[in-house]
Amino acid sequence: MNPAVALGIFFSSWFNGEIGKAFEYVWLYPVFPFMGAVLAVFFFEFVFKKTQVMINNLNAEDTEVNELEQAFEQEINIK
Repeated sequence: MNPAVALGIFFSSWFNGEIGKAFEYVWLYPVFPFMGAVLAVFFFEFVFKKTQVMINNLNAEDTEVNELEQAFEQEINIK
């Protein structure tokens, strides 16, 4: 549900005398964005960064292999 609509319903329920019922689910709106932020940080640290490191390592290995192949071919061509 849209937080603006939910908070509007929450505040309007004060005028109907249903204050206890209004507090039943209103905690979701401030808590879940923070939980989502924490999950995003964990995903970034433990999944995204490690994936980027693995990709960079693979690219570095490919570069080293290509440089070695070129050096070897140059050495063969010189002799």
